[in-house]
Amino acid sequence: KKLTSVERKIAEKERDEARKTIAIIIEALIQSDKRYIVAAVESGKQARQSGRQPHFDATTMSDDLTAKLSEVLLFLPFDVRVTTADSPLGSNGEEVAFPFSLVRTIGNYMNARHSIVIHWREKTSAADSNSASKKHTGSGQLLYIPPFISPSKQNQKLLGAPGNDD
Repeated sequence: KKLTSVERKIAEKERDEARKTIAIIIEALIQSDKRYIVAAVESGKQARQSGRQPHFDATTMSDDLTAKLSEVLLFLPFDVRVTTADSPLGSNGEEVAFPFSLVRTIGNYMNARHSIVIHWREKTSAADSNSASKKHTGSGQLLYIPPFISPSKQNQKLLGAPGNDD
């Protein structure tokens, strides 16, 4: 289906908003991870200097990250879920929301038997226009739209298209 210029502009705006949201999420994850590493190294250093057993609790940092992301994840046009690899469509009810947390990350949460599943949210109706996620919902084409295709100026010249005599 070919999109009109208005539809293309709307889709472009929605993609930009989704990309900004994804960038905010990535930045939050990176900053939280940096804070986590610095705090863990500092905790280990202090324990070594005092001769105690190292004790590091990332609960507060993880709660902060979860709170931050819970505000932002609503604005994604999709939900990130996890299922077992032998049930990639989640047909046996084992599909759950991906836990964006410092204590449950890709490295220590995921394994070869898990699969990430992206669920595109449905477009909202005009009746739902007051909801927080209304402007970020849409179909699977939200982040990809076919490019506008037209012959280059050189091809237009070769084909003898009018108005391209430069």
